[in-house]
Amino acid sequence: MAKKQEQDDPNLQPVKVTIVKFGEGKVSTGEHIAGKGDIMAERGDVITVSKNIADALESKGYGEVVAP
Repeated sequence: MAKKQEQDDPNLQPVKVTIVKFGEGKVSTGEHIAGKGDIMAERGDVITVSKNIADALESKGYGEVVAP
């Protein structure tokens, strides 16, 4: 059931975001290295996140949505 709900909710649909200069080092790529911590995105990196996260990154000026 959770999978069906995820498919129906437009805020949970994956979109691509390009990290801009202001977001460099502030946005996690979602990868974690034990003993070191999260790997942070660099300027120009393209990451895939849910629509609601992409909107938050855009509003903070950390990234720009490039594709749904």
